[in-house]
Amino acid sequence: MVIWSSRRWRYILAAICCVLLIGAVMAWHLVSLFLAEPTIKVDYLAEYNRITKPDDYDFTRNAAPHYEKLFSEVTALPESLKTRHKAWPTELEDSEIDALQTWAAANNSALGSMGKAAQCPYWWVERESSDGSMAGIGMPHVAEQREFSWGVVLLAKYKASRGETEGALRYLADLHMTGMHRVRGNTLVEQCVGLAVCELTYEAVRAVLSKCDVPLGEVVRMREILASRIPQIEVPRFTRGEFLYALDAIQRGFTDETGRDGRLIPKYLYNIRKDGGLYIAPLSYPEAVWVCLNHPGRKETLQAYQVFYEKLKELASKPPWELHARSTTCTDELSTVVEGNFFFQDGVQTFDAVIEVGWRGRTHGEATEAILAILAYRGRTGHFPDSLAELVAEADLEGVPIDPYCGKPLVYKIAGEDFALYSVGADFFDNGGLTSSWSWFEAGEVGDYVFWPVQDAARNL
Repeated sequence: MVIWSSRRWRYILAAICCVLLIGAVMAWHLVSLFLAEPTIKVDYLAEYNRITKPDDYDFTRNAAPHYEKLFSEVTALPESLKTRHKAWPTELEDSEIDALQTWAAANNSALGSMGKAAQCPYWWVERESSDGSMAGIGMPHVAEQREFSWGVVLLAKYKASRGETEGALRYLADLHMTGMHRVRGNTLVEQCVGLAVCELTYEAVRAVLSKCDVPLGEVVRMREILASRIPQIEVPRFTRGEFLYALDAIQRGFTDETGRDGRLIPKYLYNIRKDGGLYIAPLSYPEAVWVCLNHPGRKETLQAYQVFYEKLKELASKPPWELHARSTTCTDELSTVVEGNFFFQDGVQTFDAVIEVGWRGRTHGEATEAILAILAYRGRTGHFPDSLAELVAEADLEGVPIDPYCGKPLVYKIAGEDFALYSVGADFFDNGGLTSSWSWFEAGEVGDYVFWPVQDAARNL
């Protein structure tokens, strides 16, 4: 009995020691996670600047100095005009017209700088970071460019309403080039900002064509300008520069342990997730710790991102109708790739929205070019073409614009003394020209996106 009791206590003691040992290991694991710091070995910022610099870089062909001058001297758009860029001048109050004229006079030099920047093929700036990371890179002059673009659009429409259509279209062509400079950028944010500026231009061009008697030569010239640029627009482009952002995030978010796979660092995860964001829920510190304890390691995460990146490029090349036909979405496709990897999965819906924005922006541009071609054809022949294919045969268009929501040409109909041009829109159904809002971040709206007549499309803008 004594022997048995002695053995029993030895077993109990051994069990207690095992529990304490396991607890100590777990505690050390937790403490090491709390104290974990990344090891920064690669200067991805320097690599980013190296690969984004144009191969044929020439300071005299860089728009950057002209933009620096523009944004250093530009006068802010009056508050009363910041929500009026979609209006036609006859819809503005007298006080708003006065404010626009004052703004234009104050920004005469800035408008000249825009014209000079538009003559340059690229806008390249060596990027700097607030904290050394890729995430700390700022994109210069975004807010200023947005307000300046609103002002240019209003000014162009005002000039057109006074019969100065040539000057109006010249301003819009220059503004479009400022958008092109952004569109050619290496980050998705730059590309989306550029696309937004281009869309402002398309909307304003269509408004001028609808409201004014524009001479045939000016219509042809504007079509030629857009025809030379629109094929260069590819948004989103998942470039090597964008890929470097992820590599730097992994470098800063995971430990780098010799002989072992790196672990996700709770402090890093908490700092980038604590406030949440678009499609991203806020994350508390205890939640961050729990995620890190169960998260795949650095090597597995890097491999997962490489697969994710290739999948992004594949999905960006597929028009919405193809995914709709397969009863899937970009989010569904991407979610299967990043399943179990919290480091990437929160931003999946953002990529879905960016890809959608890209297709809509492309359609905006091609539709505007088609409208210019239709009006040029009428100006030359006295009647509208029977089809968009006829414009291709007459060399007014390089190709028939295809609707990404049905895989067929944009709907073109002659209606009496006018015509209609529209996309079937995000409900993938031809509603006969019934307009939808076509919001950037809402899918499945009922209705079509009508580009012409403008008075119908105005409700969408």
